[in-house]
Amino acid sequence: MSVSRLFVGTFLSAEQQLLLGQLCEDNDSLVSLWGYKLRWVKAAKLHMTWSFLGDVATGKVPELAQSLSAVVAGRGRCQVSYDNLVFWPSAAGPRQMVLTPAVVSESVAVMAADMRRSLSECTAQAETREFCPHITLTRFDVMSKPKSAEKLSLPEWFPAHKFLPLVHRITSVDLIVSHIGSMRDDYEVVRSFPLV
Repeated sequence: MSVSRLFVGTFLSAEQQLLLGQLCEDNDSLVSLWGYKLRWVKAAKLHMTWSFLGDVATGKVPELAQSLSAVVAGRGRCQVSYDNLVFWPSAAGPRQMVLTPAVVSESVAVMAADMRRSLSECTAQAETREFCPHITLTRFDVMSKPKSAEKLSLPEWFPAHKFLPLVHRITSVDLIVSHIGSMRDDYEVVRSFPLV
């Protein structure tokens, strides 16, 4: 049986991807400061995930697309304003550095809840994590964790002021297949659903 690793997401604009993609230029300085190896998300892959669907039988993709189309039909464009740059799950034991909003609008929260409820009926792996919109910028190689790891903080010279707050205008919702782990190692939009 052929399967695709799917999620529902919305990419940042090309300009925002380019801006945030430049952060990896500080990689060597951050590695030296923090003691962790960092894996930066490629600029073209920077996105917000609405729902992770997991491995889905290829034959179920049209049904998923139809369900997603029904959920977003008639919904208006919205936005998420990312105000914070934080370490997840914590600065003492980081796995990711992410952008998060201080506030999630009701329209975004309701659409996410409706989407997850509808899509759970079409997948074997229902999304169980609470919806928390974010943009993952980098992942920490936990195998390279320094022996005397201290709570991390952003250095004063880190250029967060150049991109925060980052207003993510959501004009579409995309059904995306992840080719991570394959030779392609990228994301491919299966179908895009514009918002009105």
